[in-house]
Amino acid sequence: MPDTIDQHTRRFQVTKTPPQVHDPEGMTKHDVSCEAWRAYAFSDGFEYMIQEPKTLWVKRKDDGDSHRILDGKGVIHYVNAGWRALRWKNLPGRPEVSF
Repeated sequence: MPDTIDQHTRRFQVTKTPPQVHDPEGMTKHDVSCEAWRAYAFSDGFEYMIQEPKTLWVKRKDDGDSHRILDGKGVIHYVNAGWRALRWKNLPGRPEVSF
């Protein structure tokens, strides 16, 4: 057992593996790790915010694009076509638009 929190943290960081994510066929993959957060606005006033987005997969469809986003905690979010606006804030020192 680790003697200190720091030793435990270092051990966890070394042994933790990233989630295995399948790249879906027919989707384009984008690195969005420059973003601190992104938020999708819908016409009914609902807004969906994702903290620490890392990877974005886009599926292009005639009725609008759908997005799948992997966040910094390993959670995958599905945002269906139909959103009206997208906004985001980049991390300090990162380019405003990276795609």
